[in-house]
Amino acid sequence: MTPTDAVAEKKNYCYHCEAYVNRRSKHCRRCNKCVDVFDHHCPWLNTCIGARNYKQFMALLISLSA
Repeated sequence: MTPTDAVAEKKNYCYHCEAYVNRRSKHCRRCNKCVDVFDHHCPWLNTCIGARNYKQFMALLISLSA
């Protein structure tokens, strides 16, 4: 992907991953990867919570609180 293609698709460049990522992505220092719609890094699950697993994380929290 060229820089002009990335601008047209509204992507940012992550210097840690050395790749173009979505604008709402953030690089997690603990996982050393970019996470789409990054929320936080969960120390109990040892993974990042973001767009792909947010619903499962909320279901886990609800099941633990019941």
